[in-house]
Order: sequence, then structure tokens, then C-alpha cells
Amino acid sequence: MLGPINHFLAEDHRRLEDLRARASAGPGGLDLNAYGEFRAGLLRHIGMEESILIPAAQRARGGEPVPVAAKLRLDHAALAALLCASAVARNHRRDPGDLICSQSA
Repeated sequence: MLGPINHFLAEDHRRLEDLRARASAGPGGLDLNAYGEFRAGLLRHIGMEESILIPAAQRARGGEPVPVAAKLRLDHAALAALLCASAVARNHRRDPGDLICSQSA
């Protein structure tokens, strides 16, 4: 049975997948509104996994690091760098609540 954190994040994964599909579904190329929602949502999701899920999993293991945590952090850093770079390349304003891109700026 999934706990409340896992349930919330699994639902958020589905929401993000729907946004990603909407962003790229149109025949005219990228739907910038859907992409903007996807980008902001993914950065928020990464932040939640880094600040809530990984530490909670480590606490549940008696303080022992979760084996997959290092890979997740590497993947998250790569995704965040790409998403932050795409905002600059598309001349999007950075969301003031976008802490991940603010830290890498």
C-alpha cells in the first residue's frame, strides 16, 4: 500500500505526463502554454522529491541513505539544468517561486 507521499507523487507523475503530452501533441509544434505548465510542474516535483521524499525514505531506513538517491539527484540535476536552459533559450521569465533555476542562475 502506498503512503500519502508516494500516492501524491504518483498522481503528480500522471499529471506531468498529461501536460507533456499536451505540450507536444499539436501539429504546429510545441504548445508553449502547456510546456510552461509542464516545466514549472516538473521543477516543483523535483523539489518535492529532493526535499521531502528522499529525506523521508532515508529516515524510514534508520538514517541509511537510499541506494537510488544518488542516481535520482543526478537525474534531477540534469533535468533541472535542461529546463532552466530552455527557459533562457525561449526567453521565458523565471517564476519567482522557481527555486531550482534561481539557485543555478
